Order: sequence, then structure tokens, then C-alpha cells
Amino acid sequence: GNAEQLTDTGYNAGMDFSPDGESMVYQSHGGARFDVYVMSLTTGEVRRITSGDGDHVSPRWSPDGSRIAFLSGVPRSRQLQVMSAQGGATTALTSAVGAVHSFDWRPDGKALVYSLTAGSTTLWQVDLK
Repeated sequence: GNAEQLTDTGYNAGMDFSPDGESMVYQSHGGARFDVYVMSLTTGEVRRITSGDGDHVSPRWSPDGSRIAFLSGVPRSRQLQVMSAQGGATTALTSAVGAVHSFDWRPDGKALVYSLTAGSTTLWQVDLK
């Protein structure tokens, strides 16, 4: 098929499709740091949903499409956060010594599993209540 360019500014990466296939979440670096953006795949409208200090990277939609989880901070101390897919306040899910490197939602959306490096690398689960 034919390739279609979806973004045209900054450094864009780390994307994930919404469960309904209507939107895409991705990280973009347009200057000082990475932030998380949501793009409607039907209209092309783009909304930045994170701001503040540090990078916000590796965004992933929850299975029901209501939330987005991502990593926040600098590479050696990144922590896991979650927020509404519409934007707004974030909730820190980890505050460990070390760095979260990867994560995924459980299929039921009630928890996330992540890898934490603090000396060794171990797998952890955090429940969302």
C-alpha cells in the first residue's frame, strides 16, 4: 500500500492506537523535552496532554480507552504515571529508587505490569483503584 505521513514537526515516536482505532497517542519533542500528544485519525486534530518538567514518553492506551499511561522524568529515574485520555491531572503510580523501563496494561485494565531497574531488573504490578 501507500505510506501516509501522519506528523510533520519535531521528533515524533513512541505511538499507540486507541482501542477504537479512532486516535493515536505519541510522544513528540519539539524543543526542550518530550510531551504526549493525542491525534484524531479522522480529523488530524492534535492535542498535547502533558506538560511540566522532564520528559513524558512511551504512552499507551488502557484497554477501555479511558486512560493513558506513560513514563515521566529523566532516563535513569523514569516513573510510571497515568491520566485521563482527555488530559488533566496525572497520577504517579511509582516512586521507586531506580527507573521504570517498560510497562503494559493488563487486559482487564485494572493494573499495569512494569520493569524496574534498581541494581537488578525485576517485574512489578501496580493495581489501579
